[in-house]
Amino acid sequence: MNVRVNLLQEAELRHQGIVSYRFVFTLSASAAALAVVLLLGWGVLRYYSRGQELKTAKKTWTETEPRYLKCLALQEAHDRQQALADELKGWQNSRLALSAVLAEIQRLVALRSIQFIRLSVSSQIEVIMPPPSPARKTEARPAGAKGDAEELAPAAAPAAAPVVPGTPARRYRIMIDGRASGEQAYQEVVDLGNDLRTAPALAALFESVRLQGLRQAMDVKDRPDERLFSIECVLFPRKIE
Repeated sequence: MNVRVNLLQEAELRHQGIVSYRFVFTLSASAAALAVVLLLGWGVLRYYSRGQELKTAKKTWTETEPRYLKCLALQEAHDRQQALADELKGWQNSRLALSAVLAEIQRLVALRSIQFIRLSVSSQIEVIMPPPSPARKTEARPAGAKGDAEELAPAAAPAAAPVVPGTPARRYRIMIDGRASGEQAYQEVVDLGNDLRTAPALAALFESVRLQGLRQAMDVKDRPDERLFSIECVLFPRKIE
């Protein structure tokens, strides 16, 4: 029979493991303190680094700001000049080459016994609006369909159409006052109006040609075959763009 007697007191007992609990606790506390110190150090270093970057950025901005403001001023001046150039180009495109029109009118009148008293050209600015969009059609519910007994919900109000700005355009008007003589004076004036309306060089320019007046001259006794006439030629609008 084996008997083991422990003569050590509890205060004299020691941990029999490889590492004591006290050492583990001390090591953990030291590691935590070291981590806190490292975090604080990293934060302080980052703070001073950001401060240095801020100083560098301020210095760079101080040197760059005058050039930046100058660049903005130049951009605004360029935009104004570009807008002016575009507007002048639009006005140039809306101009009418009267030389070609007058040359064609001269050719049509040359073989007729017609004399011009006055030829005036005027223009006015108007706005060309785009064609309206087609309205939606709503279909009525047929009688006896499902849900007739139910009260129909009111239709939703249509959304307001967006405001579409029109395109400015210049419209020219040519007024021709003259006289025709001879037995065929009336027919000569009518033929001139038809030629102005159908001539290939003018048909693409003239929107309408109207005979505004055709009357006998006041001095009927001296010139019984003379007729006074007025022809209005309205050209297609020329967009200013």
